[in-house]
Amino acid sequence: MINIKLYKNGFVINGHAEYNDHGKDIVCAGVSAISQGFINSFNKDEISVLNVSEEGEIIFTLKKEMNPDILNIISSQLKTIAIAYPKEINIESYNDFLELERKLKMKNFNKNINLNLQLFASKKGVGSTKNGRDSNPKNLGAKLGDGQYTKSGQIIYRQRGNKIYPGTNVGQGKDHTLFAKTEGTVKYSSFGDNKKKVSVFPLEK
Repeated sequence: MINIKLYKNGFVINGHAEYNDHGKDIVCAGVSAISQGFINSFNKDEISVLNVSEEGEIIFTLKKEMNPDILNIISSQLKTIAIAYPKEINIESYNDFLELERKLKMKNFNKNINLNLQLFASKKGVGSTKNGRDSNPKNLGAKLGDGQYTKSGQIIYRQRGNKIYPGTNVGQGKDHTLFAKTEGTVKYSSFGDNKKKVSVFPLEK
């Protein structure tokens, strides 16, 4: 089960839904996409703690209390998934602004800010990244979904062989890993004889 604790200044997410096998778990994929998109909406100087452990725990706190409207956005998105999959997700909300910070101090937690995340969950949980690469190269599959924001150099799809082909503004490594060549929005599409490709379209200014 995925356990989500929401605070006025952040959240903690850990566990695994185990709804399906790795690469097919839509519950973990949904929670990962929502949390990643939410974290990426903040500037680095607004964040107090951002850590993704090897055990799959995401800890995220801001330096000040979130705007209630912003907090309601992620809360409603996660609760929508929890309503559909009550056996896979448990959500708890806490009102104490400093409660999460106190718990982090009790754990003697070392703050680690890293905004370049790949949060597509697997049975081993999520992991932090270095230089846009996954901590566990065996985790094949989509790292970013259709419509998600990507930075230049960020991995979009990890594969062995071409299940997905590189499209516009997408590069391919020697191991067939697909990565963004520019900042923009990810778009999957079909072409040719039942083939699929992924492209990145720059954000409109």
